Amino acid sequence: MASPPSSQPTGSSKVIRRVITLVLCTLCGIGVRICNDVLDAPDPSESAGPATAALLPDASSLTVHPSAGQKRSAQAAEADPSLTSTLAQLLWPTADPPSGSAIDTQPSAPANLQDALDRLHKNVGMTRLSTASSLAPEPEPTLSVEVSELTSLVDGDDALFIGMLKNTSETPLDHPTLTITLWNADKTKQVGTVLGSIDRAVLPPGAQTSFKLLAPKLPPFAQLSSSVTLRPCLTNCRQGTLRVLSHKLVLRPPLLLLEGRVRNEDLRPLQFVKVIALLRDKQGQPRQQSYSFTSSRVLQPGQSAPFTMTFRHRTKPAKIDFDLEGIVADEPGDPSTLP
Repeated sequence: MASPPSSQPTGSSKVIRRVITLVLCTLCGIGVRICNDVLDAPDPSESAGPATAALLPDASSLTVHPSAGQKRSAQAAEADPSLTSTLAQLLWPTADPPSGSAIDTQPSAPANLQDALDRLHKNVGMTRLSTASSLAPEPEPTLSVEVSELTSLVDGDDALFIGMLKNTSETPLDHPTLTITLWNADKTKQVGTVLGSIDRAVLPPGAQTSFKLLAPKLPPFAQLSSSVTLRPCLTNCRQGTLRVLSHKLVLRPPLLLLEGRVRNEDLRPLQFVKVIALLRDKQGQPRQQSYSFTSSRVLQPGQSAPFTMTFRHRTKPAKIDFDLEGIVADEPGDPSTLP
């Protein structure tokens, strides 16, 4: 009669069991000395001879001073005894755990290891381990803009494209880049493209600004379309509050001079204060656009500074739209915040 297969573990199963023991001891906050005692305990599936028994330490002679992690593990075991049963089943799946070990089995044991670990973390007060779903990268923010009032002004071979760009997303944008595509009359053939970016360094959520793209020596075109390349602002994205105190127009054909003064109405210093102006005619159509910086690199709270800009325009506009930008200075002691 053939003898039944041996139930003694192989060398590889011993290694696996030892690795599982170390991992569980680390997760549960069990001290190193107790882990070593569990690892060095005899496997119940192997019979220990007299020589082996003589080498094993007597559990009653061991003096263990529990650490904070060991105390939390003991409290967790008292609150949920089935946790220790789960650990015991993982370490000794085919037999009872060795006598004198720190683990006592209980009648009921959860079938799911993740449920047992979740309850252990809750009882001990540890932070739950991240699962595969929590390790997934955060989704990229949705970026969107709206282009309006796109107008082309042709002067000989040169063309000027003016319009408005609004940030319709919830993320500040860093220098959106526009592409103006030129088409024939029935929009079946592309005859050219014009590239450019807005004048603002940062376009906050919900904000809109004017833009201008100048292209020399373009072929004849009949229709326009636009697209915008977007990227989120990651640094120096904070915007301050500014106000135009006064402005005046001086006509010096063929140029138009715009002078004015801007004040910082924020509670923080603002640097690189920029004034963007859009000229409109009596019908409200965009006619010219330009920008300039104030004379002071940094405006302290309540401080004002003058600005000046010029346009290629032979008549005074009916209306001027202002867009102001001021980046919040990083720190009061930063050299860039000095006047």
